[in-house]
Amino acid sequence: MRDLISLLTDTGATASVNPDHVERVLNGLTRIEGAANNLRGALFEIIVGSLAKDVEGGYMRAGEKWRDYETGGSAETDVLLDKPEGRGVLVIECKAKISGARVTLEEATKWRDDRVPLLHKILRHESRLAGKPFAFELWTNGPIDPEAVKYLEVYPPSQDYAVAWKDGAGMKPHVDKASSPAIRRAMGEHYFHHPLAKIAAQAEREAARAGTVSQDQQGILEGTQIGQSEAGLSSARNDLSV
Repeated sequence: MRDLISLLTDTGATASVNPDHVERVLNGLTRIEGAANNLRGALFEIIVGSLAKDVEGGYMRAGEKWRDYETGGSAETDVLLDKPEGRGVLVIECKAKISGARVTLEEATKWRDDRVPLLHKILRHESRLAGKPFAFELWTNGPIDPEAVKYLEVYPPSQDYAVAWKDGAGMKPHVDKASSPAIRRAMGEHYFHHPLAKIAAQAEREAARAGTVSQDQQGILEGTQIGQSEAGLSSARNDLSV
């Protein structure tokens, strides 16, 4: 926990200089997984920021809050990467998921409708960012709901900034480019192939099988004639259980 506190109080500098520190904290959190679930999202932001900086270069800042003083609205940047050589500003929205959970249409709508335009309005007036091209991206280690993908695909594009998204499959090639083994291991072991993800996936498969059997059983029983004998009902149930 001391490692975690130290990491979260200096997120940008620690993650970019020493990604091994992030990996050590994640390994330690597996022993207190109940509490770790709430922390995994914050650590995902740090490791994504470290990954983006490792691959793209530039100056990274994580977990900053911004306010639009004209309207009073506020928003947070999970990861903000000021790329080198005038290549622009990348703002990443992070969604850490375990198997069985996905980025929902509601989450995608809130990000694209609200957060992206608000953050662009605020950030474009920052002196060190003014005049640079902006890109806003949503990154998740899990899947994105098909309805959310459809919504994002048909959303009218902006002439002022670019918008994109990466699901788990889309993130993996980016992770493979990381020069830091700690980043690759942390993403692989804790976000792509974490034990909780395997447990959740198994539970989802078992629930799906149980639901199929239940529906089949109900259909047979409902289709049985009222005058059918008790022996006939017993035989139908036995057939299902084979």
